[in-house]
Amino acid sequence: YSESETISVKGMTCSHCEESVIKSLKKITGVKDVSVELKTGEVEIEGSGYDLDEIKKTIIDLGFKV
Repeated sequence: YSESETISVKGMTCSHCEESVIKSLKKITGVKDVSVELKTGEVEIEGSGYDLDEIKKTIIDLGFKV
């Protein structure tokens, strides 16, 4: 089964920001797919068994606010 989570992220301003978030989150165990909506700052994560705290920490480490 697959779960989906939407996180609000502040500070993403361009396609490079979007790419770095997607690339970094896809490396996390259990994350199958990531989509980013720059206008709203929403990051949608799909997968199963992933660690939400790890996802948030990864986003913060990239320089964005969760």
